[in-house]
Amino acid sequence: MKLKIFKKLFLTTACLLFVTLTLVFVLMSVFVNDELAKSKYDVLNKCCDIVTDSLIDNSGVVTNVTYNQIATVSDVNNIDIYVADTNGRIQLCSCDVFASNTNCRHSNTILSQKFLKGISSDGKLELSSIDGIYEKMCYTSSKRISISDSDSFYVIAVSRALTSTDLIKRILGMYVISAIIPIAFMFVAEYSFMYRITRPLKYMSISAKAIAKGDFTKRVPVMSNDEIGELSILFNKMSDSLSRTETTSKSFVANISHELKTPMTTIGGFIDGIIDGTITEDKRDYYLNIVSNEIKRMSRLVQSMLSLVKLESGDAPLNKTELRLSDSIVNIVVSMEQKINAKNIDIVGLDELTETEIFGDADLIYQVIYNLVDNAVKFTDENGSIIFSLQRIDNTLEFRICNSGNSIPIEDLPHIFEKFYKTDKSRSNQKDSLGLGLYISKTVVELHGGTITVNNLEGGLTEFIVQFRINFN
Repeated sequence: MKLKIFKKLFLTTACLLFVTLTLVFVLMSVFVNDELAKSKYDVLNKCCDIVTDSLIDNSGVVTNVTYNQIATVSDVNNIDIYVADTNGRIQLCSCDVFASNTNCRHSNTILSQKFLKGISSDGKLELSSIDGIYEKMCYTSSKRISISDSDSFYVIAVSRALTSTDLIKRILGMYVISAIIPIAFMFVAEYSFMYRITRPLKYMSISAKAIAKGDFTKRVPVMSNDEIGELSILFNKMSDSLSRTETTSKSFVANISHELKTPMTTIGGFIDGIIDGTITEDKRDYYLNIVSNEIKRMSRLVQSMLSLVKLESGDAPLNKTELRLSDSIVNIVVSMEQKINAKNIDIVGLDELTETEIFGDADLIYQVIYNLVDNAVKFTDENGSIIFSLQRIDNTLEFRICNSGNSIPIEDLPHIFEKFYKTDKSRSNQKDSLGLGLYISKTVVELHGGTITVNNLEGGLTEFIVQFRINFN
């Protein structure tokens, strides 16, 4: 069973938290143990100095006052104190039994010379079992007192050390009591934080599955103003874009199917009529001319699709040459003279075009101008006008084409250059537009480092503005 990302993040963070807390506990144990040992050694060293000073003041003779002082120091600091002679025999013990009987189980115990040799007049701090007197290692402070050249005493102060188990239990107890509330709060906060982060991802997963099935209606709620929120917004924009693409693609398939089916049906019907004699000899040329026009229209349709594929795939390298844009504009207008005259369109500004040369692909730029002029002619109303403008602005050659007629609907303006997008067909007398011309034009212009925009002007005028870089490399 696959773990969900929420569980993965939560378990990973919990493990990291556990490892971190364990490391903190270990470091704390070492630190506490060192501080405890240092504290014990300080106490033992001071007690050892007190007993040593008392014995020196009495020239090594143990009196009741000296013993009482040693016993008091032992009781107050909860330590054991021993005094041994030069031979290592314990002469005095701070325990209660010795106080009652001047004798105890430690009396007459002889410490080894090896142990005694390690004790100096400066004192010695160590963990030791005092030659086996204690079963476990203890904190000890020992000091040698020289009464004469041949007579010495050894003072040993002992404090039992905590075992590792006892130390860990004590530290763990303190650690758990002091950390349980912060740890609980951290886990609750972590759970809430992880849930807040992964919840939008869950919605994205649901939406992605819906999109994979063709449902583009699912959206991701924007729950925060951070990177996750920004990702949600971008995901929704992607869904909108995919939805539009799906809609336009379906429309494109329907249109392309219709546009191919209609001329093929027409062509097939006329050819069959010629073959079987339904079409008489005197009308054969007329219908063959229709067949020729339909074939040319299909050819233009296929050519547009091939151009689109090449431009999008990058397989159409720019064949850059010097060209004069004004010549292309004039030639295209002349080629459409019949259409222009049929609608009695007034052409304005053609004789005032700037004759500045630009550097680019002549065929592709010609196609851009052709698409824009063809659109202007199609959408210009009867007895309307088309205004041309071509002028140099710094390092840019700006071409404007403005036609009268119905303006482009406001809601269509942001999408006018999208692939397969078509505005309201009521604006055109032509019904065979596939919505590729302006998309191809925009792609070609941008390949040349230029820009293309469209505006609605007062009086129902529509204006396209194309800017080409003159020194395009």
